[in-house]
Amino acid sequence: MPELLEIRDACFVRAGAQPVAVPALTLRGGDVAVVHGPSGAGKTTLLEGLLGVPRRGPGRVSVSGDVRLCGRDWPPRRAAELRRALRDDVAWLPQDPLAAFDPLRRLGEQLAAATPHASAADRDAVLRRVDLGDEPLLARAPHAASGGQLQRLLVAIAMLRRPRLVLADEPTAGLDRPRAEAVLRALGELAAAPAPAPALLVATHDAPVAARLGGRPFALRDGQLAPAEPVAPRWPARLEAPPADAAVRLRCSRPFDVRVPQRRTAIVTGVDVALHDGEVVALLGPSGVGKTRLLRCLAGHDRTAPRGAVRGPRPRRATQLVFQDAAGSLTSHLRAGELLAHAAGRSASPADIAAEALALGLAPELLERPCGALSGGERRRVALLRALLARPAVLLLDEPTADLDPDRAVAVAQRVLEDVAARGTAVLWATHDEALAFAVADRVLRLGPGRGLWEEWR
Repeated sequence: MPELLEIRDACFVRAGAQPVAVPALTLRGGDVAVVHGPSGAGKTTLLEGLLGVPRRGPGRVSVSGDVRLCGRDWPPRRAAELRRALRDDVAWLPQDPLAAFDPLRRLGEQLAAATPHASAADRDAVLRRVDLGDEPLLARAPHAASGGQLQRLLVAIAMLRRPRLVLADEPTAGLDRPRAEAVLRALGELAAAPAPAPALLVATHDAPVAARLGGRPFALRDGQLAPAEPVAPRWPARLEAPPADAAVRLRCSRPFDVRVPQRRTAIVTGVDVALHDGEVVALLGPSGVGKTRLLRCLAGHDRTAPRGAVRGPRPRRATQLVFQDAAGSLTSHLRAGELLAHAAGRSASPADIAAEALALGLAPELLERPCGALSGGERRRVALLRALLARPAVLLLDEPTADLDPDRAVAVAQRVLEDVAARGTAVLWATHDEALAFAVADRVLRLGPGRGLWEEWR
């Protein structure tokens, strides 16, 4: 079977980022390669370099060495040839799926435009295979869908297009285990399709992905790609419960309903949540059930969706929300250090900020970069540290460890627990990782479609 992707003695370089050296990588039809490694190691640089865009500007990845796609030099020099190859031969599943869609067009229109040769029946069948068949997703604008729904829709588009090469950057980040399984099953079907089957190159921090896809695992460390097995994180344990007489910091009382403007009915009804000083509460639930919307309502960022009463600390700064979309929550042209200094105000010196950043794996030189030049994992840790430096009474976390390597994810969990122990911060932590939830939380809440919110004790 001919090689679809051939890399020999290649180097991928983005300004201000870790260069990536690839001594050798060959993928044929049906092959799967899974790349893991620390945040900022260059996984996205490698994939975007293979994508061939953008060709100019600060985000450009320059590629040297021998890289061939479907028997031709890659990326092509002529823009028209690159556009044709990206349309016919390459499917891209980015780390931030929202960025892949036109914000002004309905998802159904974009699905039809991206798969012009597929019939309506074929589209319906593929949507069901990625667990989107029963949801009124296609009538919505992209911002009204969850990140997990958008990620699965991109996988469905790839399945309908049947490209020669699929580049997937953290395709299961932010997905609960059943939905992640649906995505992995769909990617597995792509790789196992009758000839011509595509090749898959997947970057992930999810340790089971390589085993589930049956792919060859590679690690990116110190700028070098080499075969290596991934390692699962070992979460820190929550050892001390909050005092029995701890004061309530935030409460939403019945009737509290969470609504989405595009829907006539509430997605979460009858919510009754109380967060106490020094308490960590984990929030579990399937993708798209309303966890992000609930957190936005509790933080006061979404005043049109809820119905009911929310009582929290004042001033508003005392409640901090760390968004799931870290890139969208940071000002891309400002330096990371500027944002952190603004959040800290007079409560921390530049040396204190640098020390706290270093504890999360953010080296001093990273703080001098614009946020738009940071990796996805680096932006996520900057967003968390910005919230912590504001010294909040209530901290609302939306998947803060998604798309982080195990070491960085453990460092994030440890840093949050240290803040709880030192300052008595009340934390509501939305996650899909049950092992993480039961390790760090005093209580676990579950959010389910048609069931509302209910509690499980550790």
